[in-house]
Amino acid sequence: MQDTNVKLSKEEMLLVNNSEIILTKQIIISKVYDLFALLHEQYDLHLRNRVVLLNGAILKQQAKIYKGEQYRQLPYVLMDYPRYFTKEEVFVIRSFFWWGNFFSITLHVSGNCLKEHHEKIFAFIGDQKNEEWFICVNDTPWQHDFSKENYLPVQACTADTNIMEEIRRKSFIKLARKIELTQWNAAQVFFVENFSVLIEMVAPASFQAGETVL
Repeated sequence: MQDTNVKLSKEEMLLVNNSEIILTKQIIISKVYDLFALLHEQYDLHLRNRVVLLNGAILKQQAKIYKGEQYRQLPYVLMDYPRYFTKEEVFVIRSFFWWGNFFSITLHVSGNCLKEHHEKIFAFIGDQKNEEWFICVNDTPWQHDFSKENYLPVQACTADTNIMEEIRRKSFIKLARKIELTQWNAAQVFFVENFSVLIEMVAPASFQAGETVL
Protein backbone atom coordinates (compact mmCIF):
# COMPACT_ATOMS: atom_id res chain seq x y z
CA MET A 1 0.00 0.00 0.00
CA GLN A 2 1.33 3.43 -0.93
CA ASP A 3 2.04 5.77 1.97
CA THR A 4 -0.42 8.66 1.90
CA ASN A 5 2.47 11.03 2.73
CA VAL A 6 3.89 10.60 -0.77
CA LYS A 7 0.60 10.91 -2.64
CA LEU A 8 -0.06 14.19 -4.45
CA SER A 9 -3.07 16.39 -3.91
CA LYS A 10 -5.01 17.64 -6.91
CA GLU A 11 -3.19 20.98 -6.75
CA GLU A 12 0.21 19.29 -6.41
CA MET A 13 -0.52 17.05 -9.39
CA LEU A 14 -1.24 20.11 -11.53
CA LEU A 15 2.01 21.73 -10.46
CA VAL A 16 4.22 18.67 -10.95
CA ASN A 17 2.98 18.38 -14.52
CA ASN A 18 3.57 22.05 -15.33
CA SER A 19 7.19 22.56 -16.39
CA GLU A 20 6.52 26.22 -17.20
CA ILE A 21 6.41 27.05 -13.50
CA ILE A 22 10.01 25.99 -12.93
CA LEU A 23 11.20 27.50 -16.20
CA THR A 24 9.56 30.82 -15.33
CA LYS A 25 11.13 30.70 -11.86
CA GLN A 26 14.57 30.21 -13.43
CA ILE A 27 13.98 33.21 -15.70
CA ILE A 28 13.00 35.38 -12.73
CA ILE A 29 16.04 34.32 -10.70
CA SER A 30 18.24 35.05 -13.70
CA LYS A 31 16.76 38.54 -13.95
CA VAL A 32 17.51 39.13 -10.27
CA TYR A 33 21.12 38.13 -10.96
CA ASP A 34 21.20 40.58 -13.86
CA LEU A 35 19.77 43.31 -11.65
CA PHE A 36 22.36 42.72 -8.96
CA ALA A 37 25.19 42.66 -11.50
CA LEU A 38 24.00 46.04 -12.77
CA LEU A 39 23.71 47.33 -9.22
CA HIS A 40 27.27 46.20 -8.51
CA GLU A 41 28.53 48.47 -11.27
CA GLN A 42 26.53 51.40 -9.93
CA TYR A 43 27.51 50.72 -6.33
CA ASP A 44 31.16 50.44 -7.29
CA LEU A 45 31.15 53.77 -9.08
CA HIS A 46 29.45 55.46 -6.16
CA LEU A 47 31.68 53.80 -3.58
CA ARG A 48 34.91 54.75 -5.27
CA ASN A 49 33.79 58.36 -5.39
CA ARG A 50 33.51 58.37 -1.60
CA VAL A 51 35.99 58.41 1.22
CA VAL A 52 35.61 55.01 2.84
CA LEU A 53 36.84 55.16 6.40
CA LEU A 54 38.16 51.62 6.74
CA ASN A 55 41.60 52.20 5.22
CA GLY A 56 40.20 50.82 1.99
CA ALA A 57 39.64 47.38 3.54
CA ILE A 58 36.04 47.04 2.46
CA LEU A 59 37.00 47.63 -1.15
CA LYS A 60 39.45 44.72 -1.23
CA GLN A 61 36.84 41.96 -1.28
CA GLN A 62 34.92 41.47 -4.49
CA ALA A 63 31.14 41.53 -4.57
CA LYS A 64 29.51 38.19 -3.91
CA ILE A 65 26.20 37.26 -5.52
CA TYR A 66 24.65 33.94 -4.67
CA LYS A 67 21.31 32.19 -4.42
CA GLY A 68 19.62 29.62 -2.27
CA GLU A 69 16.36 27.72 -2.09
CA GLN A 70 15.60 27.44 1.60
CA TYR A 71 15.38 30.72 3.45
CA ARG A 72 12.17 29.97 5.32
CA GLN A 73 11.63 27.35 2.59
CA LEU A 74 11.62 29.96 -0.17
CA PRO A 75 14.21 30.88 -2.84
CA TYR A 76 16.41 33.94 -2.41
CA VAL A 77 19.23 35.84 -4.08
CA LEU A 78 21.61 38.18 -2.30
CA MET A 79 24.56 40.38 -3.09
CA ASP A 80 27.08 41.51 -0.49
CA TYR A 81 28.93 44.64 -1.59
CA PRO A 82 30.87 46.20 -0.11
CA ARG A 83 31.69 43.27 2.14
CA TYR A 84 34.26 42.98 4.85
CA PHE A 85 34.12 39.96 7.15
CA THR A 86 36.63 38.90 9.79
CA LYS A 87 36.21 36.97 13.04
CA GLU A 88 36.13 40.25 14.93
CA GLU A 89 34.26 42.64 12.67
CA VAL A 90 31.76 43.01 9.85
CA PHE A 91 30.94 45.79 7.43
CA VAL A 92 28.55 44.76 4.68
CA ILE A 93 25.73 46.20 2.62
CA ARG A 94 23.45 43.36 1.57
CA SER A 95 21.00 43.59 -1.33
CA PHE A 96 18.41 40.87 -0.96
CA PHE A 97 15.61 39.27 -2.97
CA TRP A 98 13.26 36.89 -1.18
CA TRP A 99 10.73 35.03 -3.30
CA GLY A 100 7.15 35.89 -2.43
CA ASN A 101 8.20 38.62 0.00
CA PHE A 102 10.36 41.64 -0.84
CA PHE A 103 13.55 43.30 -1.99
CA SER A 104 15.63 44.76 0.84
CA ILE A 105 18.88 46.57 1.45
CA THR A 106 20.71 46.24 4.77
CA LEU A 107 23.75 47.74 6.45
CA HIS A 108 25.31 45.29 8.92
CA VAL A 109 28.18 46.53 11.08
CA SER A 110 29.94 44.98 14.07
CA GLY A 111 33.23 44.99 15.99
CA ASN A 112 35.70 47.78 15.37
CA CYS A 113 33.70 48.83 12.32
CA LEU A 114 30.74 49.51 14.61
CA LYS A 115 32.92 51.46 17.04
CA GLU A 116 34.23 53.56 14.18
CA HIS A 117 30.81 54.42 12.79
CA HIS A 118 28.74 54.19 15.98
CA GLU A 119 27.94 57.88 16.43
CA LYS A 120 27.21 58.47 12.76
CA ILE A 121 24.80 55.53 12.71
CA PHE A 122 22.96 56.72 15.81
CA ALA A 123 22.80 60.26 14.46
CA PHE A 124 21.19 58.74 11.35
CA ILE A 125 18.72 56.79 13.49
CA GLY A 126 17.77 59.95 15.37
CA ASP A 127 17.08 61.93 12.21
CA GLN A 128 13.32 62.04 11.63
CA LYS A 129 13.72 62.02 7.86
CA ASN A 130 14.99 58.42 8.15
CA GLU A 131 11.83 57.04 9.74
CA GLU A 132 11.26 54.65 6.83
CA TRP A 133 14.25 52.56 7.96
CA PHE A 134 14.11 49.57 10.29
CA ILE A 135 16.52 48.53 13.07
CA CYS A 136 17.31 44.93 13.96
CA VAL A 137 16.21 44.09 17.51
CA ASN A 138 17.02 40.38 17.28
CA ASP A 139 19.85 38.79 19.24
CA THR A 140 21.24 37.34 16.01
CA PRO A 141 22.20 39.36 12.93
CA TRP A 142 21.59 36.47 10.51
CA GLN A 143 17.85 36.76 9.94
CA HIS A 144 16.35 38.77 7.08
CA ASP A 145 12.59 38.84 7.64
CA PHE A 146 10.82 41.98 8.82
CA SER A 147 8.84 40.38 11.63
CA LYS A 148 8.58 42.43 14.83
CA GLU A 149 10.91 39.94 16.51
CA ASN A 150 13.62 40.83 14.01
CA TYR A 151 13.09 44.45 12.92
CA LEU A 152 11.25 47.44 14.29
CA PRO A 153 10.73 50.80 12.56
CA VAL A 154 13.23 53.47 13.53
CA GLN A 155 10.41 55.63 14.87
CA ALA A 156 9.22 52.89 17.23
CA CYS A 157 12.74 52.34 18.51
CA THR A 158 13.61 55.97 19.12
CA ALA A 159 10.31 56.46 20.96
CA ASP A 160 11.25 53.78 23.50
CA THR A 161 14.25 54.46 25.73
CA ASN A 162 14.56 50.82 26.79
CA ILE A 163 14.68 49.57 23.21
CA MET A 164 17.32 52.15 22.31
CA GLU A 165 19.43 51.17 25.31
CA GLU A 166 19.28 47.53 24.21
CA ILE A 167 20.25 48.46 20.66
CA ARG A 168 23.20 50.52 21.91
CA ARG A 169 24.43 47.53 23.92
CA LYS A 170 24.36 45.15 20.98
CA SER A 171 27.58 43.93 19.40
CA PHE A 172 26.14 44.71 15.97
CA ILE A 173 23.81 47.13 14.22
CA LYS A 174 21.61 46.39 11.23
CA LEU A 175 19.66 49.05 9.37
CA ALA A 176 17.32 47.95 6.61
CA ARG A 177 14.66 49.06 4.16
CA LYS A 178 12.41 47.02 1.91
CA ILE A 179 9.99 47.32 -0.98
CA GLU A 180 7.36 44.88 -2.11
CA LEU A 181 7.94 42.71 -5.16
CA THR A 182 4.92 44.37 -6.76
CA GLN A 183 7.27 47.36 -7.14
CA TRP A 184 9.69 45.31 -9.23
CA ASN A 185 10.21 48.03 -11.83
CA ALA A 186 11.24 50.47 -9.10
CA ALA A 187 13.77 48.09 -7.53
CA GLN A 188 16.87 49.43 -9.26
CA VAL A 189 16.16 53.00 -8.18
CA PHE A 190 15.28 51.79 -4.68
CA PHE A 191 18.61 50.02 -4.28
CA VAL A 192 20.78 52.76 -5.76
CA GLU A 193 19.14 55.56 -3.78
CA ASN A 194 19.35 53.73 -0.48
CA PHE A 195 22.88 52.50 -1.09
CA SER A 196 23.80 56.15 -1.61
CA VAL A 197 22.12 57.06 1.68
CA LEU A 198 24.08 54.41 3.59
CA ILE A 199 27.44 55.29 2.06
CA GLU A 200 26.85 58.98 2.60
CA MET A 201 26.09 58.21 6.24
CA VAL A 202 29.34 56.36 6.97
CA ALA A 203 31.57 58.21 4.49
CA PRO A 204 30.27 61.74 3.85
CA ALA A 205 31.35 63.18 0.52
CA SER A 206 32.23 66.44 2.24
CA PHE A 207 35.19 64.81 3.98
CA GLN A 208 38.53 64.45 2.31
CA ALA A 209 40.96 61.57 2.45
CA GLY A 210 42.89 61.56 5.71
CA GLU A 211 40.22 63.34 7.73
CA THR A 212 38.56 61.70 10.69
CA VAL A 213 34.81 61.70 11.18
CA LEU A 214 34.00 61.75 14.90
